[in-house]
Amino acid sequence: METNELSEREIEILKLVGQGKSNKEIAENLFISVNTVKVHLTSVFRKTGVTSRTEATLYAIEHGYIDSPRGIPDDVQILISQPGETSTTNPSEIGSKQKNNWMRMFWLALALISLYFVLSRSSLFSNNTTQTNPLTQSLSQARWRTLRPMTTSRARMAAVVYENAIYLIGGENEHGVLASVDKYDVASNAYTTLAKKPTPVTDAGAVVIGGKIYVPGGQDSEGSLTDVLEVYDPRNDTWSVGKSLPNPLSRYAVATLEGTLFLFGGWDGQNTVNTVLSYNPASDTWKTLSPFTAARSDAQAAVLGDRIFLVGGTHGSESVREIEVYAPTEDAGSRQAWSSQIALPADMEFLGCQTLSGSLFVLGKGENGALDLMQFTPQNNAWFTYAEVPPEPLLSETKVVGLGGDVYFLGGKADNSTYSNLVQKYQAVYTIVLPSISK
Repeated sequence: METNELSEREIEILKLVGQGKSNKEIAENLFISVNTVKVHLTSVFRKTGVTSRTEATLYAIEHGYIDSPRGIPDDVQILISQPGETSTTNPSEIGSKQKNNWMRMFWLALALISLYFVLSRSSLFSNNTTQTNPLTQSLSQARWRTLRPMTTSRARMAAVVYENAIYLIGGENEHGVLASVDKYDVASNAYTTLAKKPTPVTDAGAVVIGGKIYVPGGQDSEGSLTDVLEVYDPRNDTWSVGKSLPNPLSRYAVATLEGTLFLFGGWDGQNTVNTVLSYNPASDTWKTLSPFTAARSDAQAAVLGDRIFLVGGTHGSESVREIEVYAPTEDAGSRQAWSSQIALPADMEFLGCQTLSGSLFVLGKGENGALDLMQFTPQNNAWFTYAEVPPEPLLSETKVVGLGGDVYFLGGKADNSTYSNLVQKYQAVYTIVLPSISK
C-alpha cells in the first residue's frame, strides 16, 4: 500500500531545498548523485502535493522541518523562486509600489544574510583563548534558549525525533533504571507521558524506521545487559517485540540508513567491541557486517549522504579520537567498507553528535573539563569550535538530538549523583528566506 509519509532521506533533501540549495549542491552535501536527488525530489513532490521548490519550502516551514531566524519580521519571510522555476505572474500585473516593497525586502534580507555571516565567522574559532567581541557574543548568545524541563530527571536515555517531536525513552536517575517514555512536542513546548517500555533500560539507543521506534539492547534494572529488541508504535501508543540481538549489548552507536538499523561497537558485558550489526525490519533479521578498526563504546553514529560517520567514544579509560566512515553499499565482508581520514581535534569525553545541513555538530568534554560544541564540515575537512556560551552549563551524560536547524541538549548529570531535567536548544543553522522578484 502506497504511503505519503516522507522517508528520512526525503526529509533531509526537503530541508536542503528549503535552504535554497540546488540539486547539484544537495548532491554534494549528501554525497549522492544529482540523479538520485531528482528521484527523491520527485517522490517528495508527489507525497506532499507540491509542484515547485518554492511550494516545497513553504511545506517544510509549515511542517517544522526548517525554521526562519528569530527576530526577523514576518513580512521578510517570503520565499524566492529557485533556479529554473518560471513565474506564473504577468509582470504587467505587478504595480510599481509592490515592486518597490519587494525590492526593499530583498535588500533587507541580503543585509541580514551579510550580518549573519559576519557573526558566524566571528563566533567560530579554533583556539579557545581567542577573544570575542562582547557585542558579537551577546548577539550570538541569543541563539541559545532554555526550554521547558523534562517531566523526569534522567540521563543516558534513548532519544529520537519523529514528526517534529522528541521521544525520551528509559535512561536512569537517582531512583534507578527507567521504563518511562515521554514525548516532547517542540512546537507547543509540552510533554506527553506515553506507554512504558516493557523492559526498563539505560545505555540504549533508538531509531525511527517506517513510522516505528526501534530500541535494541541496553542495560536493565538488574544491571545486566539485554538482547531484547522492543518496538514502539507512536500512532497506537503500543510496544511490541522484534527479533533479539545476536548477543546482549549496550553503550553502542546506532544509526539508520535506507530503512536499515545499524549498531556499531559498544559493551558486550566483558569487552569493548568493534562489531557491526544490521537489522532489517521487513524480514525481522539481524546480520553481522564488517568490523571497524578502533573498538569503542559510548560513540555516536551520524549519517551524511550514503555514509555513516562513527565519532568519538572510549576504549577502557582512553578516548578514541579517530572518526571512521562506513559505506554500507560497499560492504561485501571486507574492510573496504571502512575508511578513516579525520579525527576529533582533541582528546575528549564524547557526549553527542548530530548531522545538520551537511555538517557534524559534536559535543564533547575536554581534558580541562569544559564542554565544547564543535562543527565538522566534510567539504573542507575543517573543525570549528563555537564560542557561544549556553545560559546553563552543559552536563555530562546529556542526550543530544537535532531537529530542523536546532541542536537539543536534554537531561544529564550535574555531578556523580545529581540528575537533571534541563533542556536547552541551540540554533545551529539559520534559514534565510528571500522574497521573489518579478522582472
